[in-house]
Amino acid sequence: MAVDIEKILVDRPEGLWNRDAAQRHFSDLGRRLTQSRRIHGKGRVLVDLSGTLVQPQEAFSYVQSDLANILAPADRIAFAGGGMLLRMQKKRLTLPAETGVFEKVEDARSWLEQG
Repeated sequence: MAVDIEKILVDRPEGLWNRDAAQRHFSDLGRRLTQSRRIHGKGRVLVDLSGTLVQPQEAFSYVQSDLANILAPADRIAFAGGGMLLRMQKKRLTLPAETGVFEKVEDARSWLEQG
């Protein structure tokens, strides 16, 4: 994960997750979001799904709750890449932040830059 020049946190999750992996991942992302909000006023996250898989229901529930705990209403998060089933799974997330799901990373980045 890195802050790029467009003020966007880029997240590239990989593989299948268990509870510990999800907690570590979202704890780190939460710290970076807090820092980004201090600098830029709100958080913007681009999640590149190309390295991950459709998660089992149990792991999906971790993603849902952990993301909901670190995102704020002013934030924006975009999910991009991966297969259609993975993007459909992300569309089911209920998050406090404005959320977009895109086929292409470039489209997700453009959407984040506009907001």
